[in-house]
Amino acid sequence: MATDPANLPAEIYLDILYDASSGQPNQDPFTWHHNTLVPAGLCLVSHKWRSIITPLLYSRYEFDGHPRRVRSLWRFFRSVVSDPLLAAGVRHLSFASCSAYRKNDDDDDDDDDDDDDRDQIPTYYAEHKSLITQAMLDSGLSRDSELDAQAHRALQAGDFRPLVALILAHVPNLTRLEMQVARSDPFLDAILDYSVSLDEPACVPTRVAFQNLTRLYLAGAKLHDEEEESPDFAAVSNSLECPLYINRHRPLVQLPKLTELFLLGVEIDEDISHWHPSSRISHLAMVYPVSSSLENLRLLLERMPELAYLSLCLPSTDSSNVYRRHQQLWSALRPVRTKLKYLDLNEGLSRNTSGSIRTGMHDDDGLRSSNNDADDSYCCPLRTFRQLRYLAITPLLLYGHKCRHDAKLANHLPLSLESFALYDWNTPILKRFLITNLEDEMGLIALTKPTIPLNSIVVQAEWRPTSYGLPYAKMKYFADQKHVMFNTAARDFTFGAGEDMPFAWKGYQAGRERRRRGYRVRTKHTHVLPRGLEVFGCRGRLDEDWI
Repeated sequence: MATDPANLPAEIYLDILYDASSGQPNQDPFTWHHNTLVPAGLCLVSHKWRSIITPLLYSRYEFDGHPRRVRSLWRFFRSVVSDPLLAAGVRHLSFASCSAYRKNDDDDDDDDDDDDDRDQIPTYYAEHKSLITQAMLDSGLSRDSELDAQAHRALQAGDFRPLVALILAHVPNLTRLEMQVARSDPFLDAILDYSVSLDEPACVPTRVAFQNLTRLYLAGAKLHDEEEESPDFAAVSNSLECPLYINRHRPLVQLPKLTELFLLGVEIDEDISHWHPSSRISHLAMVYPVSSSLENLRLLLERMPELAYLSLCLPSTDSSNVYRRHQQLWSALRPVRTKLKYLDLNEGLSRNTSGSIRTGMHDDDGLRSSNNDADDSYCCPLRTFRQLRYLAITPLLLYGHKCRHDAKLANHLPLSLESFALYDWNTPILKRFLITNLEDEMGLIALTKPTIPLNSIVVQAEWRPTSYGLPYAKMKYFADQKHVMFNTAARDFTFGAGEDMPFAWKGYQAGRERRRRGYRVRTKHTHVLPRGLEVFGCRGRLDEDWI
């Protein structure tokens, strides 16, 4: 006779249900391996299943701004505002668009206009008006009469920024948020201000956002101009065209439990110098910061004294400014050099606004001119990063400029390094004008063991060496001699300084992931991450025993 599942030990019973429903309430659904939606039909099995599955259904929610999803957003708002128990179960939210989605040419041709919920927005607003009023009161947004009136006008016009802000204020146990933010979002700024002003109890509203938030992923968004067609609706534009704007009025680092911050296409204002430092943030990723923001990167890092993991994907720049920008970068990293354990730096082969790979950005004449500029001479300071265990970098960043010693790549490596990755960066030009002995320089890196406890080397190149790729033949030979694990196909083993993360791809694709066309699941990161490190949800397994 079969055993009644209800008679099983509680932990086994829960494991069975979690396996059937694709995860646990606290499981991060937006990493590489966990993004399957919970089947709502499981609630119909029994009352006990319903009591367990319902919190799972509401533990994560994703809104991509598509017209067919407008009704879903309003229903989710109603659920979390009217039922505090359901709201308390929300752990992960993703808002790829805070406004109604504008249909793109590559959307499915069979989309039926009858499924477009945008025409129903005035009806949804009227049905929820009393609930909106109460939510505005509880979250403190109604304290400013002008902001209150602006919120109601925006909701009637199909701008969901106020609705998203109200949702965020009513989910007290939210731990992870993915969101695309317009340059001007007074509603988000208001709830963010309340979330970091708890030292004034008299001013704190009933509902306060972000008190348990640990992971925050942000990108830029853009609203339509009034002259454009369909002015009542807004669409997320490419994050490279409309950068995320961070200033003193968005004190992200002061959120009480935030440990991981991912910024896509960010523009940093110098007035962040007014922020108080945070001793909690340990992970920071910045993909394609606006070039001028490099000057303010140091200000940001000074407010993260305990930062241990840093990923930085630099945008393209004028060829004649390459070395000068590298100097600015090393100067900006100085405040965190004694704490960093993981450093991922990439540049060059970035994507343009259509999402395709942009090549040949650095012309020969510009690089040669920059190379001959004696005023830009400097030595790469990575040897002073005494706790660094993982390094991914481009050859020119590691090489420095006009150093007075030999074996520049090898002698710049930190003595604590266990895993190393080398990105391709205009290799034909490098070999012709900048690092003429590149193959020898790369080979010497593998020979640093045992002085440096190197266990893994990854090179961004084809499996068979080519004339236009990184010349890794000597490096591989010496790695085999020193028992250092060697791999090519860097896209399978590295994160591209955050560029190859799913959230970054969403930004390239104008706010919607569209059936995950842009990236493929990769599971080899853990093979080259030193044991004890955890990056983007991947825990490292690399050590001497693993090899």
